[in-house]
Amino acid sequence: MKDLVLEGLLLAFRHVLRAPKIRLRGPSSEEGTAWWRPSSLTVLLLLLLSFYIVQSGTIYNILEKPPSVTMEMDPATGLQRPQAVMKRYGAQTITEGMTGGLFYMLGTLGVILIDQAPSLGSKMGFSRNMQLVAIGTGAVLFLGCYKMINVFVSIKLPNYLIYT
Repeated sequence: MKDLVLEGLLLAFRHVLRAPKIRLRGPSSEEGTAWWRPSSLTVLLLLLLSFYIVQSGTIYNILEKPPSVTMEMDPATGLQRPQAVMKRYGAQTITEGMTGGLFYMLGTLGVILIDQAPSLGSKMGFSRNMQLVAIGTGAVLFLGCYKMINVFVSIKLPNYLIYT
């Protein structure tokens, strides 16, 4: 019964709102092929760049204008020394955000390398050793970035995930 009601509503919705029948064409060359189409590597690099910009907190940096580094008083000498990671939960420095975004992007690149390594042999003619190098590089990138992000979290939140 529910399915009939939903199908009736969907049919009524499609009857009231119809998609226009249009034919869009982009610029073309003499041969009739597409004039310019970005390669898959260009699209990947643009996506990774936009992922880095979002993950590094660029919008936060523009709106809040945090300092690039903060200063911390050294208890032994009484002098101020630079501190790259703010130890407050709701704030970040510019370098902290950029470094965190870099680690997220490199970890993502490692996952992409691990995922695409088996198909490198058939698509690009890579040898088995090069495929293993790609898998190893991806694993090192992913695990190294995972560990560095954990270090950042342990600096930022000292008692996080510590069971006493």
